[in-house]
Amino acid sequence: MGDSKEEIEVDLRDESMDSKPSIAIAKGIAILENVNPQALATARDIKLYDYVDPDALDKLVTSDEDVSVYFFVEDYRIEITESKLVVETVQDS
Repeated sequence: MGDSKEEIEVDLRDESMDSKPSIAIAKGIAILENVNPQALATARDIKLYDYVDPDALDKLVTSDEDVSVYFFVEDYRIEITESKLVVETVQDS
């Protein structure tokens, strides 16, 4: 990762986006890891369910309530609201 900070931002209200928020998180991490999203668990040993319940997260974020959640998955900070997802690398100190 080094000193550079990388970030992926996804508009969750985009009608062309057909995946759940948990899938969007996995895709975002996979892009930053430069691997296929389906290979994320095997290639990098990163499994979202080790950090958060994907079904519960999807239900929370897709509810009609205003939400803001952030958590860490490996070297990534995940911030998700009802309208936006941001996946960013954690700066090395």
